Amino acid sequence: MCRTARLGGHVQQCQDCAAFRIAYNSCRNRHCQGQASRDWLAARQADLLPVGYFHVVFTLPQQIAAIAFQNKNAVYTILFRAVAETLRRLAADPKHLGAEIGFIAVLHSWGQTLHYHPHIHCIVPGGGLSADRKISGGTVSRNGRQARDSMLGLMKTCQKLGLSFWHYLGDRLGINDEDHLVAPLASMVAARA
Repeated sequence: MCRTARLGGHVQQCQDCAAFRIAYNSCRNRHCQGQASRDWLAARQADLLPVGYFHVVFTLPQQIAAIAFQNKNAVYTILFRAVAETLRRLAADPKHLGAEIGFIAVLHSWGQTLHYHPHIHCIVPGGGLSADRKISGGTVSRNGRQARDSMLGLMKTCQKLGLSFWHYLGDRLGINDEDHLVAPLASMVAARA
């Protein structure tokens, strides 16, 4: 119905060449899925890889959310980098996808109940560019579990060594100041053994 004769219209005429066209009125609803929206959406869909896409969510444990609330810039930076590294590393692994991927990541800092709950939503393709620069497709269903297990294992190791998990991550990601330089975990574990 939008941009059709049913909603009326007007005639536009060029003052130089006298050419004219009929411009039909829109319904003025900003959520309308008129033809222009459908055309734009079709063009964007043509840009997508011919693979499935997945919605993946990475969240911080509630205990860390209190720290994140006081240190948003540092924690959000660490979280985004950890998510990116996790997704790229898993996708590059030949056991999973064996490809280089791109993805979209969006930070949400509040949950549905309006409590502070920082988490990142990602749209991740089920395929990517293989080493020979061809599109490879596949699915990985263990991403979330592996990311969670890696982070929890790292947190437990840091805790056993009496080391701040966030200082360790910040040091590895290159965002700590020089007051918090941290030795590699392997050497710390070996020194304790």
